Amino acid sequence: MEQAPQDDGRVRIQLRHTFVTRDGSTLHTQDEGIGTPIREGLMHVTERSVIVGGTGRFSNVRGTLEVHGSVDFERGETVFRYRGELCREKPMAHE
Repeated sequence: MEQAPQDDGRVRIQLRHTFVTRDGSTLHTQDEGIGTPIREGLMHVTERSVIVGGTGRFSNVRGTLEVHGSVDFERGETVFRYRGELCREKPMAHE
């Protein structure tokens, strides 16, 4: 994860996520976002997550997720809401 403090107090964030389902399938994202302090130890976060790969049921899946939530550094808790669409790419036909 990379963080870059901004002049207005916000933090620009670049990171990657790997989501793993119970069946072992994975979904990989490349994310960019902004963290806005609410109070000491609590930050509101908005991110744009681009799906860059996956395995199992997420093979050949692409899409973008908009993420909104909060990070509570004092409690070590996060709450996020994801919205977006996943699309399966068609495999290329062999000639």
